[in-house]
Amino acid sequence: MQPLSLSLRKPLKMKSQLLLTIFLLIISLSLNAEITTDGSLGSRANLPGPDYQIKADLGRQMGGNLFHSFQDFNLQSFESATFSGPNNVSNVISRVTGGNPSSIDGLIRSTMPSADMYFLNPYGIMFGPHARLDVQGSFHASTADYLRLQDGGRFNARQPSESLLTVAPVEAFGFLRNTSASITTQDSDLSVPENKTLSLIGGDIDLSGHSPVRFDEEGFMAVFARSKLKASAGRINLASVASIGEVIPSKQGLDLNASGGQITTNNTLVDVSGRGGGGVFIRGGQLLMQDSVVQASTLDDLDGKSVDMQLTESISISGNLLGLLNSTFGSGDASSLFIKTPNLKNTSWMGSVSLGSGKSADIEIEAGQIWLENGDRIFNSVMESGQSGHLHFKVKEILSLSGQDSGNIVMGGIAYENYPSLISTGTFSNAKAGNLTIETDHLNLDGAIISVDSFGVGDAGEMNIHANTAKLTNGALISSSVFGQGNGGETQYTNR
Repeated sequence: MQPLSLSLRKPLKMKSQLLLTIFLLIISLSLNAEITTDGSLGSRANLPGPDYQIKADLGRQMGGNLFHSFQDFNLQSFESATFSGPNNVSNVISRVTGGNPSSIDGLIRSTMPSADMYFLNPYGIMFGPHARLDVQGSFHASTADYLRLQDGGRFNARQPSESLLTVAPVEAFGFLRNTSASITTQDSDLSVPENKTLSLIGGDIDLSGHSPVRFDEEGFMAVFARSKLKASAGRINLASVASIGEVIPSKQGLDLNASGGQITTNNTLVDVSGRGGGGVFIRGGQLLMQDSVVQASTLDDLDGKSVDMQLTESISISGNLLGLLNSTFGSGDASSLFIKTPNLKNTSWMGSVSLGSGKSADIEIEAGQIWLENGDRIFNSVMESGQSGHLHFKVKEILSLSGQDSGNIVMGGIAYENYPSLISTGTFSNAKAGNLTIETDHLNLDGAIISVDSFGVGDAGEMNIHANTAKLTNGALISSSVFGQGNGGETQYTNR
């Protein structure tokens, strides 16, 4: 028999290596995909897939709390995990103790009516492009070390033996280290039922998509994104922790009793729009939004809640789109917008429009420094029979507007090109425009505009600027303008 030629041996060798690689990959995926209980609350078991059934007898029930404890918890794209139990369960509280991060690229389902779900893995959580939620209540994913219950009970994931299980609901997410594991999403579409809450609370949080957020033809509403967090008329909590401490949710907001970490969004839609606009609470050290949208629009007759972003270091919002959008299309008022940070840099658009009989958002921004660049626009407008909310800036050091954008943003069916940086309130109807108040040490306008305008029958709003110094260059304007039948607004400038 003739030996194999060199040219034939190479393909066979490459084929063998390829088969070996595929085999090892399959083995790796199968190992990573397992769901295994750790035996601390029930029997230790390797659950059979791909449709994992997680019944109540695998955990321990205390009153309305059903606790589960896993050694590992992972799902591939073709797999699902279904949590089931008695109808009197109010909270399904799960932890992962094995030391490995959870990779979730399949479906998490709960069949218990109205039960909220808590998923705790202090070693990291990764949601993939096929990750989905089919839950009846709220869903909270966290890399906290423990959950503190209202009566002093504790469900500890890093040190399970130090747990004290009780019947009380969850009160806080606790972190025992200065560096906590991250939560990441990759083209994930995570949603909860109407009026429920979706939370991601951990170390650094990275929400990433590979296709742009798309708007409707008029440009008033983001309608599609592959990377999306959705809680219709509900609430979304995002909190990043970088020290020992706790995150405490409440009806009024989200308290971060720790140093803040970094939250990054790229091509991602965070959406709480619904019959009444919902609430978004973002806490951390830094927020970096690139080509992303936080949207809390009112679509019908209920008043909106609040978008509340408090970052202890900085906020950067960039991209050729509407980054923050709280509008109303119905008789309910839009969700308010509150931003607090030492440093805000924005090269995107943010604002609110009333397109119904409801009131557009009241917008308040507190910062040490605000830099609005490259055609950024912060606006508040009324276009129908509703009311306009107000714009209020409280800036300790400097408010700076500069530059223009050669890009193209569509709003109201109009394409805006080569537009300057702008802060404005305006009316396009018979309603009065909102008031604009600016308090700052130094105001700098470089080819930019601050205005209160009337484009219809309604009057322009009032403008009040309180600044120690102001510098206007390259045709910058501070104006109250009338382009219709309304009256101009009163303008006052005083030293701070």
